[in-house]
Amino acid sequence: MFETEGVSGHGIVAAEAVRTGHHDDSQERVLHLAILCDRETIASWQEQSLDRLIGSGCRITLLRFPNAWEPEEDRTFSGSLIRRLKNRASTLRQRAFPPMLRRNTVDLTDATELDKAAIDIMLDFRSRMTPLKLDRLPRYGIWTMTIDHAAGDAALLAVLDGFATGRRVFEVALVSTADAVSDPRVLRKGTIGSEETLERTLNDIYDAVSGWPFLALRLIQQGQGPIETDRAPALLRANKPAAGILSGMLRSELRRATNLMKRWFLFETWNIGICDVPIEAFLDPAVDPDPVWLKPPRKYSYYADPFPVPDRDGELLCEFLDATTDYKGRIVRIGWDGSGNDPKVSDAIDRAYHLSYPYQFTDGGQTFCLPEAYQSGRLDLLTADAEGGALHEVATLLEVPAVDPVILRHADRWWLFCTLIEHQNSDLHIWYATSLTGPWTPHANNPVKTDVASARPGGTPFVSGGRLYRPAQDCSMTYGGALSLMEIIQLDEKHFSERLVRRIVPPKGPYRDGTHTLSACGARTLIDAKRYHFAGTLFLRKVVARVRGIR
Repeated sequence: MFETEGVSGHGIVAAEAVRTGHHDDSQERVLHLAILCDRETIASWQEQSLDRLIGSGCRITLLRFPNAWEPEEDRTFSGSLIRRLKNRASTLRQRAFPPMLRRNTVDLTDATELDKAAIDIMLDFRSRMTPLKLDRLPRYGIWTMTIDHAAGDAALLAVLDGFATGRRVFEVALVSTADAVSDPRVLRKGTIGSEETLERTLNDIYDAVSGWPFLALRLIQQGQGPIETDRAPALLRANKPAAGILSGMLRSELRRATNLMKRWFLFETWNIGICDVPIEAFLDPAVDPDPVWLKPPRKYSYYADPFPVPDRDGELLCEFLDATTDYKGRIVRIGWDGSGNDPKVSDAIDRAYHLSYPYQFTDGGQTFCLPEAYQSGRLDLLTADAEGGALHEVATLLEVPAVDPVILRHADRWWLFCTLIEHQNSDLHIWYATSLTGPWTPHANNPVKTDVASARPGGTPFVSGGRLYRPAQDCSMTYGGALSLMEIIQLDEKHFSERLVRRIVPPKGPYRDGTHTLSACGARTLIDAKRYHFAGTLFLRKVVARVRGIR
Protein backbone atom coordinates (compact mmCIF):
# COMPACT_ATOMS: atom_id res chain seq x y z
CA MET A 1 0.00 0.00 0.00
CA PHE A 2 2.82 2.41 0.87
CA GLU A 3 5.28 1.42 -1.87
CA THR A 4 4.94 4.62 -3.89
CA GLU A 5 7.29 5.32 -6.77
CA GLY A 6 9.73 8.08 -6.01
CA VAL A 7 8.73 8.24 -2.33
CA SER A 8 9.98 5.20 -0.45
CA GLY A 9 13.62 6.10 -1.04
CA HIS A 10 13.16 9.47 0.65
CA GLY A 11 12.22 7.71 3.86
CA ILE A 12 15.53 5.82 3.85
CA VAL A 13 17.47 9.05 3.37
CA ALA A 14 15.46 10.69 6.15
CA ALA A 15 16.08 7.78 8.52
CA GLU A 16 19.81 8.03 7.87
CA ALA A 17 19.63 11.78 8.55
CA VAL A 18 18.16 11.09 11.97
CA ARG A 19 20.91 8.58 12.79
CA THR A 20 23.84 10.64 11.53
CA GLY A 21 22.60 14.20 11.79
CA HIS A 22 23.49 14.71 8.11
CA HIS A 23 21.19 16.59 5.77
CA ASP A 24 22.18 17.21 2.16
CA ASP A 25 20.81 20.61 1.19
CA SER A 26 21.92 20.02 -2.39
CA GLN A 27 19.05 17.55 -2.77
CA GLU A 28 15.73 18.78 -4.02
CA ARG A 29 13.87 20.28 -1.04
CA VAL A 30 11.17 17.83 -0.06
CA LEU A 31 9.15 18.18 3.10
CA HIS A 32 10.35 15.76 5.77
CA LEU A 33 7.51 14.21 7.75
CA ALA A 34 8.26 12.23 10.90
CA ILE A 35 5.64 9.89 12.35
CA LEU A 36 5.90 9.58 16.13
CA CYS A 37 4.59 6.31 17.59
CA ASP A 38 4.88 4.51 20.93
CA ARG A 39 3.52 1.11 19.87
CA GLU A 40 4.29 -1.73 17.51
CA THR A 41 1.08 -1.10 15.56
CA ILE A 42 -1.05 1.77 14.24
CA ALA A 43 -4.81 2.22 14.03
CA SER A 44 -6.63 1.77 10.75
CA TRP A 45 -7.46 5.49 10.51
CA GLN A 46 -3.77 6.32 10.98
CA GLU A 47 -2.92 3.92 8.16
CA GLN A 48 -5.42 5.75 5.93
CA SER A 49 -3.82 9.05 6.89
CA LEU A 50 -0.33 7.78 6.07
CA ASP A 51 -1.52 6.43 2.74
CA ARG A 52 -2.55 9.93 1.63
CA LEU A 53 0.55 11.60 3.08
CA ILE A 54 2.91 9.26 1.25
CA GLY A 55 1.04 10.01 -1.97
CA SER A 56 1.89 13.70 -1.44
CA GLY A 57 5.58 13.09 -2.20
CA CYS A 58 7.01 14.07 1.19
CA ARG A 59 9.78 12.11 2.93
CA ILE A 60 8.50 9.76 5.61
CA THR A 61 10.32 8.51 8.70
CA LEU A 62 8.83 6.43 11.49
CA LEU A 63 10.12 7.40 14.93
CA ARG A 64 9.45 4.99 17.81
CA PHE A 65 10.04 5.24 21.51
CA PRO A 66 10.37 1.57 22.48
CA ASN A 67 10.45 2.27 26.21
CA ALA A 68 7.72 4.90 26.29
CA TRP A 69 4.97 2.32 26.64
CA GLU A 70 5.26 -0.58 29.05
CA PRO A 71 3.55 -3.75 27.69
CA GLU A 72 2.49 -4.92 31.15
CA GLU A 73 0.21 -1.87 31.47
CA ASP A 74 -1.89 -3.25 28.63
CA ARG A 75 -2.66 -6.33 30.74
CA THR A 76 -4.43 -4.26 33.38
CA PHE A 77 -8.23 -4.08 33.51
CA SER A 78 -8.12 -0.52 32.12
CA GLY A 79 -5.90 -1.62 29.26
CA SER A 80 -8.21 -4.53 28.50
CA LEU A 81 -11.25 -2.22 28.36
CA ILE A 82 -9.50 0.26 26.05
CA ARG A 83 -8.40 -2.60 23.81
CA ARG A 84 -12.00 -3.87 23.70
CA LEU A 85 -13.22 -0.40 22.72
CA LYS A 86 -10.70 -0.22 19.90
CA ASN A 87 -11.78 -3.60 18.56
CA ARG A 88 -15.40 -2.44 18.35
CA ALA A 89 -14.66 0.32 15.82
CA SER A 90 -13.09 -0.64 12.49
CA THR A 91 -11.17 2.65 12.28
CA LEU A 92 -9.40 1.88 15.59
CA ARG A 93 -8.40 -1.72 14.96
CA GLN A 94 -4.67 -2.15 15.12
CA ARG A 95 -2.58 -2.97 12.06
CA ALA A 96 1.08 -3.79 11.54
CA PHE A 97 3.31 -1.14 10.05
CA PRO A 98 3.75 -1.61 6.28
CA PRO A 99 7.15 -2.97 5.16
CA MET A 100 8.27 0.38 3.72
CA LEU A 101 7.79 2.14 7.05
CA ARG A 102 9.46 -0.68 8.96
CA ARG A 103 12.53 -0.22 6.76
CA ASN A 104 12.48 3.53 7.45
CA THR A 105 12.19 3.28 11.23
CA VAL A 106 14.37 4.89 13.86
CA ASP A 107 14.08 3.62 17.44
CA LEU A 108 14.70 6.48 19.83
CA THR A 109 15.58 6.19 23.49
CA ASP A 110 15.79 9.93 24.01
CA ALA A 111 13.80 12.69 22.32
CA THR A 112 16.99 14.79 22.01
CA GLU A 113 18.04 12.49 19.16
CA LEU A 114 15.35 14.18 17.09
CA ASP A 115 17.38 17.38 17.19
CA LYS A 116 19.83 15.86 14.70
CA ALA A 117 17.27 15.65 11.90
CA ALA A 118 15.86 18.44 9.76
CA ILE A 119 12.22 17.61 10.35
CA ASP A 120 9.52 19.84 8.86
CA ILE A 121 6.47 18.22 10.44
CA MET A 122 6.13 15.71 13.25
CA LEU A 123 2.81 13.85 13.26
CA ASP A 124 2.10 12.50 16.74
CA PHE A 125 0.34 9.11 16.64
CA ARG A 126 1.15 8.13 20.22
CA SER A 127 -1.45 6.55 22.47
CA ARG A 128 -0.29 8.31 25.63
CA MET A 129 0.50 12.01 25.41
CA THR A 130 3.60 13.22 27.26
CA PRO A 131 5.61 16.40 26.63
CA LEU A 132 8.57 16.29 24.24
CA LYS A 133 11.51 18.50 25.12
CA LEU A 134 13.19 19.35 21.83
CA ASP A 135 16.00 21.85 21.30
CA ARG A 136 15.35 21.89 17.56
CA LEU A 137 11.65 22.13 16.79
CA PRO A 138 10.06 20.82 13.61
CA ARG A 139 9.67 23.65 11.14
CA TYR A 140 5.86 23.48 11.18
CA GLY A 141 5.40 22.02 14.65
CA ILE A 142 4.17 18.76 16.13
CA TRP A 143 0.73 17.89 14.75
CA THR A 144 -1.86 16.01 16.76
CA MET A 145 -5.48 15.03 16.14
CA THR A 146 -7.78 15.92 19.05
CA ILE A 147 -11.36 15.20 20.04
CA ASP A 148 -12.87 17.54 22.65
CA HIS A 149 -9.31 18.77 23.37
CA ALA A 150 -7.99 15.28 24.14
CA ALA A 151 -5.52 13.18 22.12
CA GLY A 152 -4.44 9.56 21.93
CA ASP A 153 -6.36 7.07 24.07
CA ALA A 154 -7.78 9.98 26.09
CA ALA A 155 -9.60 11.15 22.94
CA LEU A 156 -11.17 7.70 22.55
CA LEU A 157 -12.40 7.84 26.14
CA ALA A 158 -13.73 11.38 25.57
CA VAL A 159 -15.96 10.00 22.81
CA LEU A 160 -17.08 7.16 25.08
CA ASP A 161 -18.02 9.60 27.84
CA GLY A 162 -19.76 11.96 25.45
CA PHE A 163 -21.80 9.24 23.78
CA ALA A 164 -22.76 7.67 27.11
CA THR A 165 -24.05 10.99 28.46
CA GLY A 166 -26.04 11.85 25.33
CA ARG A 167 -23.66 14.28 23.64
CA ARG A 168 -24.83 15.18 20.13
CA VAL A 169 -21.74 16.93 18.79
CA PHE A 170 -17.99 16.34 19.14
CA GLU A 171 -15.35 18.99 18.47
CA VAL A 172 -12.43 17.71 16.41
CA ALA A 173 -9.23 19.53 15.52
CA LEU A 174 -5.76 19.17 14.04
CA VAL A 175 -3.45 21.17 16.27
CA SER A 176 0.20 22.16 16.19
CA THR A 177 2.37 22.39 19.31
CA ALA A 178 6.01 22.83 20.20
CA ASP A 179 6.14 19.98 22.73
CA ALA A 180 3.11 17.80 21.76
CA VAL A 181 1.08 19.03 24.74
CA SER A 182 1.06 22.73 25.58
CA ASP A 183 -0.21 25.84 23.77
CA PRO A 184 -1.89 24.06 20.83
CA ARG A 185 -2.55 26.17 17.71
CA VAL A 186 -5.52 24.99 15.67
CA LEU A 187 -4.75 24.24 12.00
CA ARG A 188 -8.15 22.80 11.11
CA LYS A 189 -11.26 22.21 13.16
CA GLY A 190 -14.83 21.03 12.81
CA THR A 191 -17.77 19.33 14.47
CA ILE A 192 -19.09 15.81 13.88
CA GLY A 193 -22.41 14.53 15.13
CA SER A 194 -23.12 11.53 17.33
CA GLU A 195 -24.58 8.50 15.55
CA GLU A 196 -26.98 5.78 16.67
CA THR A 197 -24.26 3.58 18.18
CA LEU A 198 -20.86 4.17 19.74
CA GLU A 199 -19.17 2.16 16.99
CA ARG A 200 -20.66 4.29 14.23
CA THR A 201 -19.80 7.47 16.13
CA LEU A 202 -16.16 6.43 16.53
CA ASN A 203 -15.91 5.36 12.88
CA ASP A 204 -17.45 8.62 11.63
CA ILE A 205 -15.11 10.76 13.69
CA TYR A 206 -11.83 8.98 12.96
CA ASP A 207 -12.62 8.34 9.32
CA ALA A 208 -13.44 12.03 8.81
CA VAL A 209 -10.22 13.31 10.40
CA SER A 210 -7.90 10.76 8.76
CA GLY A 211 -7.42 13.06 5.76
CA TRP A 212 -6.81 16.27 7.71
CA PRO A 213 -3.00 16.01 7.97
CA PHE A 214 -2.86 15.66 4.19
CA LEU A 215 -5.09 18.73 3.71
CA ALA A 216 -2.88 20.80 6.03
CA LEU A 217 0.24 19.51 4.26
CA ARG A 218 -1.24 20.47 0.89
CA LEU A 219 -1.71 24.06 2.09
CA ILE A 220 2.00 24.18 2.92
CA GLN A 221 2.89 22.80 -0.51
CA GLN A 222 0.67 25.47 -2.09
CA GLY A 223 2.45 28.16 -0.09
CA GLN A 224 -0.65 29.01 1.96
CA GLY A 225 0.00 27.58 5.38
CA PRO A 226 -0.39 25.94 7.68
CA ILE A 227 -3.04 28.45 8.74
CA GLU A 228 -3.37 28.79 12.51
CA THR A 229 -6.95 29.76 13.36
CA ASP A 230 -6.93 29.99 17.17
CA ARG A 231 -5.62 28.37 20.32
CA ALA A 232 -6.93 25.42 22.32
CA PRO A 233 -6.46 24.03 25.87
CA ALA A 234 -3.41 21.92 26.63
CA LEU A 235 -3.65 18.28 25.54
CA LEU A 236 -2.15 16.58 28.60
CA ARG A 237 -5.02 14.52 30.01
CA ALA A 238 -4.80 11.32 32.04
CA ASN A 239 -6.77 8.25 31.06
CA LYS A 240 -9.80 7.37 33.16
CA PRO A 241 -9.68 4.63 35.82
CA ALA A 242 -11.14 1.23 34.96
CA ALA A 243 -14.37 1.89 36.88
CA GLY A 244 -15.03 5.04 34.85
CA ILE A 245 -14.37 3.29 31.54
CA LEU A 246 -16.62 0.37 32.45
CA SER A 247 -19.40 2.72 33.57
CA GLY A 248 -19.16 4.58 30.26
CA MET A 249 -19.36 1.35 28.28
CA LEU A 250 -22.49 0.23 30.16
CA ARG A 251 -24.18 3.61 29.72
CA SER A 252 -23.30 3.62 26.01
CA GLU A 253 -25.07 0.27 25.62
CA LEU A 254 -28.15 1.74 27.27
CA ARG A 255 -28.13 4.67 24.86
CA ARG A 256 -27.66 2.29 21.96
CA ALA A 257 -30.75 0.32 22.99
CA THR A 258 -32.75 3.53 23.39
CA ASN A 259 -31.75 4.73 19.92
CA LEU A 260 -32.70 1.40 18.36
CA MET A 261 -36.12 1.45 20.04
CA LYS A 262 -36.75 4.94 18.66
CA ARG A 263 -35.81 3.82 15.17
CA TRP A 264 -38.02 0.74 15.33
CA PHE A 265 -41.14 2.33 16.80
CA LEU A 266 -41.07 6.01 15.74
CA PHE A 267 -41.85 7.07 12.18
CA GLU A 268 -40.35 10.28 10.79
CA THR A 269 -43.00 12.18 8.79
CA TRP A 270 -42.23 15.26 6.67
CA ASN A 271 -44.55 17.79 5.07
CA ILE A 272 -44.34 20.97 3.00
CA GLY A 273 -45.28 24.43 4.23
CA ILE A 274 -45.89 27.56 2.14
CA CYS A 275 -44.68 30.79 3.79
CA ASP A 276 -46.08 34.10 2.58
CA VAL A 277 -42.70 35.90 2.71
CA PRO A 278 -39.71 35.95 0.29
CA ILE A 279 -36.68 33.86 1.19
CA GLU A 280 -34.49 36.89 2.02
CA ALA A 281 -36.98 37.83 4.77
CA PHE A 282 -35.64 34.90 6.78
CA LEU A 283 -32.41 36.85 7.33
CA ASP A 284 -34.37 38.88 9.90
CA PRO A 285 -34.41 37.03 13.24
CA ALA A 286 -37.85 38.51 13.96
CA VAL A 287 -39.42 36.76 10.96
CA ASP A 288 -41.31 33.65 12.08
CA PRO A 289 -44.04 32.95 9.52
CA ASP A 290 -46.95 30.59 10.06
CA PRO A 291 -46.90 28.25 7.03
CA VAL A 292 -49.88 26.85 5.20
CA TRP A 293 -49.27 23.11 5.21
CA LEU A 294 -50.08 20.82 2.32
CA LYS A 295 -52.57 18.10 3.05
CA PRO A 296 -50.34 15.09 3.79
CA PRO A 297 -50.57 11.86 1.78
CA ARG A 298 -51.73 8.54 3.21
CA LYS A 299 -50.40 7.10 6.45
CA TYR A 300 -46.70 6.16 6.59
CA SER A 301 -45.87 8.26 3.53
CA TYR A 302 -44.79 11.87 3.15
CA TYR A 303 -43.73 14.79 0.96
CA ALA A 304 -40.31 16.39 1.50
CA ASP A 305 -37.57 18.47 -0.20
CA PRO A 306 -39.80 20.98 -2.03
CA PHE A 307 -38.38 23.12 -4.84
CA PRO A 308 -40.60 25.39 -6.95
CA VAL A 309 -40.73 24.97 -10.73
CA PRO A 310 -39.28 28.25 -12.12
CA ASP A 311 -41.81 30.50 -13.87
CA ARG A 312 -44.72 28.16 -13.06
CA ASP A 313 -46.59 29.65 -10.11
CA GLY A 314 -48.15 27.14 -7.76
CA GLU A 315 -46.11 24.19 -9.02
CA LEU A 316 -43.27 22.36 -7.32
CA LEU A 317 -41.21 19.18 -7.40
CA CYS A 318 -40.57 17.22 -4.23
CA GLU A 319 -39.73 13.77 -2.90
CA PHE A 320 -42.54 11.33 -2.18
CA LEU A 321 -41.83 8.29 -0.03
CA ASP A 322 -44.14 5.45 0.98
CA ALA A 323 -42.79 3.40 3.89
CA THR A 324 -45.37 0.65 3.39
CA THR A 325 -43.95 -0.32 -0.03
CA ASP A 326 -40.28 -0.18 -0.92
CA TYR A 327 -39.21 2.79 1.25
CA LYS A 328 -37.74 4.34 -1.93
CA GLY A 329 -38.21 8.00 -2.74
CA ARG A 330 -39.36 9.25 -6.12
CA ILE A 331 -39.92 12.76 -7.46
CA VAL A 332 -43.48 13.98 -7.89
CA ARG A 333 -44.96 17.18 -9.31
CA ILE A 334 -47.41 19.04 -7.08
CA GLY A 335 -49.78 21.86 -7.92
CA TRP A 336 -51.27 23.85 -5.07
CA ASP A 337 -53.56 26.83 -4.72
CA GLY A 338 -52.11 28.09 -1.43
CA SER A 339 -55.13 27.07 0.62
CA GLY A 340 -54.01 23.71 2.00
CA ASN A 341 -56.61 21.84 -0.05
CA ASP A 342 -55.82 18.52 -1.71
CA PRO A 343 -52.80 19.11 -3.97
CA LYS A 344 -52.68 17.83 -7.53
CA VAL A 345 -49.97 15.16 -7.61
CA SER A 346 -48.36 13.43 -10.61
CA ASP A 347 -45.15 11.44 -11.11
CA ALA A 348 -42.15 13.40 -12.41
CA ILE A 349 -39.04 11.20 -12.03
CA ASP A 350 -38.88 7.57 -10.95
CA ARG A 351 -35.83 5.32 -11.03
CA ALA A 352 -34.79 1.95 -9.63
CA TYR A 353 -32.89 3.80 -6.89
CA HIS A 354 -33.85 6.38 -4.29
CA LEU A 355 -34.44 9.96 -5.47
CA SER A 356 -34.89 13.13 -3.45
CA TYR A 357 -33.99 16.84 -3.25
CA PRO A 358 -34.98 17.95 -6.83
CA TYR A 359 -33.12 21.29 -6.82
CA GLN A 360 -34.18 23.46 -9.78
CA PHE A 361 -32.72 26.53 -11.48
CA THR A 362 -32.76 28.29 -14.85
CA ASP A 363 -30.05 29.23 -17.33
CA GLY A 364 -30.58 30.89 -20.69
CA GLY A 365 -34.32 30.55 -20.35
CA GLN A 366 -34.09 26.79 -19.80
CA THR A 367 -35.15 25.00 -16.61
CA PHE A 368 -32.81 22.42 -15.08
CA CYS A 369 -33.23 19.93 -12.26
CA LEU A 370 -30.48 18.32 -10.17
CA PRO A 371 -32.05 15.57 -8.04
CA GLU A 372 -30.14 13.67 -5.40
CA ALA A 373 -29.49 10.08 -6.52
CA TYR A 374 -26.59 8.97 -4.33
CA GLN A 375 -27.51 5.28 -4.64
CA SER A 376 -26.66 5.46 -8.35
CA GLY A 377 -23.15 6.72 -7.54
CA ARG A 378 -23.48 9.68 -9.90
CA LEU A 379 -25.04 13.12 -10.23
CA ASP A 380 -27.18 13.67 -13.33
CA LEU A 381 -28.42 17.00 -14.68
CA LEU A 382 -31.96 16.95 -16.09
CA THR A 383 -33.92 19.48 -18.11
CA ALA A 384 -37.62 20.02 -18.72
CA ASP A 385 -39.31 19.93 -22.12
CA ALA A 386 -40.70 23.05 -23.77
CA GLU A 387 -43.99 22.77 -21.85
CA GLY A 388 -42.15 22.43 -18.54
CA GLY A 389 -43.40 18.89 -18.05
CA ALA A 390 -41.34 15.76 -18.69
CA LEU A 391 -37.74 15.72 -17.44
CA HIS A 392 -34.87 13.96 -19.20
CA GLU A 393 -31.12 13.64 -18.59
CA VAL A 394 -28.75 16.15 -20.18
CA ALA A 395 -25.39 15.12 -18.73
CA THR A 396 -23.71 13.32 -15.83
CA LEU A 397 -21.87 16.02 -13.90
CA LEU A 398 -20.06 13.91 -11.30
CA GLU A 399 -19.40 10.22 -10.69
CA VAL A 400 -19.76 10.51 -6.92
CA PRO A 401 -22.53 9.66 -4.40
CA ALA A 402 -23.57 13.31 -4.01
CA VAL A 403 -26.07 14.28 -1.32
CA ASP A 404 -28.36 17.34 -1.54
CA PRO A 405 -26.55 19.02 -4.47
CA VAL A 406 -26.93 22.73 -5.24
CA ILE A 407 -25.61 24.71 -8.22
CA LEU A 408 -25.13 28.47 -8.37
CA ARG A 409 -23.44 31.03 -10.65
CA HIS A 410 -20.75 33.23 -9.09
CA ALA A 411 -17.77 35.17 -10.47
CA ASP A 412 -17.97 33.72 -14.01
CA ARG A 413 -18.03 30.17 -12.67
CA TRP A 414 -20.60 27.53 -11.92
CA TRP A 415 -20.25 26.25 -8.36
CA LEU A 416 -21.64 22.94 -7.16
CA PHE A 417 -22.11 22.31 -3.43
CA CYS A 418 -22.93 18.93 -1.88
CA THR A 419 -21.90 16.45 0.75
CA LEU A 420 -20.95 12.84 0.05
CA ILE A 421 -22.75 9.86 1.51
CA GLU A 422 -19.78 8.79 3.70
CA HIS A 423 -20.06 12.00 5.79
CA GLN A 424 -23.32 13.36 4.52
CA ASN A 425 -24.06 15.64 7.46
CA SER A 426 -20.62 17.07 8.21
CA ASP A 427 -18.28 17.41 5.19
CA LEU A 428 -19.02 20.07 2.55
CA HIS A 429 -17.50 19.56 -0.90
CA ILE A 430 -17.36 22.08 -3.75
CA TRP A 431 -16.72 21.70 -7.49
CA TYR A 432 -16.50 24.44 -10.13
CA ALA A 433 -16.75 24.68 -13.93
CA THR A 434 -16.94 27.29 -16.67
CA SER A 435 -19.69 25.33 -18.45
CA LEU A 436 -22.78 23.91 -16.79
CA THR A 437 -22.17 20.47 -18.27
CA GLY A 438 -18.53 20.48 -17.15
CA PRO A 439 -15.86 19.37 -16.84
CA TRP A 440 -16.12 19.95 -13.10
CA THR A 441 -12.99 20.51 -11.01
CA PRO A 442 -12.90 19.71 -7.28
CA HIS A 443 -12.04 22.56 -4.94
CA ALA A 444 -8.41 22.54 -3.81
CA ASN A 445 -9.38 22.16 -0.13
CA ASN A 446 -12.17 19.57 -0.33
CA PRO A 447 -13.82 19.01 2.03
CA VAL A 448 -13.87 22.77 2.49
CA LYS A 449 -15.44 22.50 5.95
CA THR A 450 -16.47 19.93 8.53
CA ASP A 451 -19.42 21.10 10.57
CA VAL A 452 -22.49 19.04 11.39
CA ALA A 453 -24.39 22.30 12.02
CA SER A 454 -23.84 23.97 8.63
CA ALA A 455 -22.22 21.72 6.00
CA ARG A 456 -25.06 19.87 4.26
CA PRO A 457 -26.95 22.09 1.75
CA GLY A 458 -30.50 22.94 2.71
CA GLY A 459 -32.22 24.83 -0.07
CA THR A 460 -31.90 27.63 -2.61
CA PRO A 461 -28.86 29.97 -2.44
CA PHE A 462 -29.85 33.61 -2.89
CA VAL A 463 -28.41 37.12 -3.10
CA SER A 464 -29.60 39.94 -0.85
CA GLY A 465 -28.00 43.37 -0.60
CA GLY A 466 -25.19 42.21 -2.88
CA ARG A 467 -24.29 39.36 -0.52
CA LEU A 468 -24.51 35.64 -1.27
CA TYR A 469 -26.33 33.37 1.18
CA ARG A 470 -26.60 29.58 1.42
CA PRO A 471 -29.21 27.68 3.45
CA ALA A 472 -27.62 24.70 5.20
CA GLN A 473 -28.92 21.94 7.42
CA ASP A 474 -28.18 21.91 11.12
CA CYS A 475 -27.95 18.20 11.98
CA SER A 476 -26.23 18.71 15.33
CA MET A 477 -29.20 17.52 17.40
CA THR A 478 -30.93 15.35 14.82
CA TYR A 479 -31.00 14.92 11.05
CA GLY A 480 -32.62 18.06 9.61
CA GLY A 481 -33.17 19.46 13.09
CA ALA A 482 -32.91 23.11 12.01
CA LEU A 483 -31.61 25.37 9.24
CA SER A 484 -28.51 27.55 9.22
CA LEU A 485 -28.46 30.61 6.97
CA MET A 486 -24.82 31.09 5.97
CA GLU A 487 -23.31 34.17 4.33
CA ILE A 488 -20.55 33.17 1.91
CA ILE A 489 -17.59 35.48 2.57
CA GLN A 490 -15.00 34.05 0.15
CA LEU A 491 -15.44 31.66 -2.75
CA ASP A 492 -12.76 30.94 -5.34
CA GLU A 493 -10.71 27.98 -6.58
CA LYS A 494 -8.50 27.87 -3.46
CA HIS A 495 -10.53 29.52 -0.71
CA PHE A 496 -13.91 29.19 0.92
CA SER A 497 -15.31 30.79 4.05
CA GLU A 498 -18.75 31.59 5.37
CA ARG A 499 -20.41 32.75 8.57
CA LEU A 500 -23.64 31.93 10.35
CA VAL A 501 -26.27 34.66 10.01
CA ARG A 502 -29.28 32.97 11.53
CA ARG A 503 -30.39 29.58 12.86
CA ILE A 504 -33.98 28.80 11.84
CA VAL A 505 -35.89 26.44 14.11
CA PRO A 506 -38.91 24.45 12.86
CA PRO A 507 -41.86 26.75 12.07
CA LYS A 508 -45.17 26.99 13.85
CA GLY A 509 -47.67 24.19 13.46
CA PRO A 510 -47.79 20.42 13.90
CA TYR A 511 -44.31 19.75 12.47
CA ARG A 512 -41.97 20.80 15.26
CA ASP A 513 -39.25 18.14 15.29
CA GLY A 514 -37.03 19.45 12.51
CA THR A 515 -36.70 21.30 9.21
CA HIS A 516 -34.16 20.86 6.42
CA THR A 517 -34.95 22.84 3.25
CA LEU A 518 -35.77 26.45 2.47
CA SER A 519 -36.42 27.22 -1.20
CA ALA A 520 -37.16 30.46 -3.04
CA CYS A 521 -40.61 30.74 -4.62
CA GLY A 522 -40.98 34.33 -5.81
CA ALA A 523 -42.71 36.33 -3.10
CA ARG A 524 -43.21 33.13 -1.10
CA THR A 525 -40.90 30.53 0.42
CA LEU A 526 -41.27 26.77 0.62
CA ILE A 527 -40.14 24.98 3.75
CA ASP A 528 -40.42 21.39 4.93
CA ALA A 529 -40.54 20.16 8.49
CA LYS A 530 -40.91 16.86 10.32
CA ARG A 531 -42.57 15.25 13.29
CA TYR A 532 -42.32 11.84 14.94
CA HIS A 533 -45.21 9.59 15.82
CA PHE A 534 -45.60 6.07 17.11
CA ALA A 535 -45.54 3.50 14.31
CA GLY A 536 -45.84 0.12 15.96
CA THR A 537 -48.00 -1.29 13.15
CA LEU A 538 -45.36 -0.30 10.59
CA PHE A 539 -42.74 -2.15 12.61
CA LEU A 540 -44.92 -5.25 12.71
CA ARG A 541 -45.36 -5.06 8.94
CA LYS A 542 -41.58 -5.01 8.51
CA VAL A 543 -41.15 -8.00 10.82
CA VAL A 544 -43.81 -10.01 8.96
CA ALA A 545 -42.31 -9.10 5.58
CA ARG A 546 -38.85 -10.21 6.77
CA VAL A 547 -40.15 -13.50 8.17
CA ARG A 548 -41.98 -14.23 4.94
CA GLY A 549 -38.85 -13.40 2.99
CA ILE A 550 -36.78 -15.80 5.08
CA ARG A 551 -39.32 -18.57 4.67
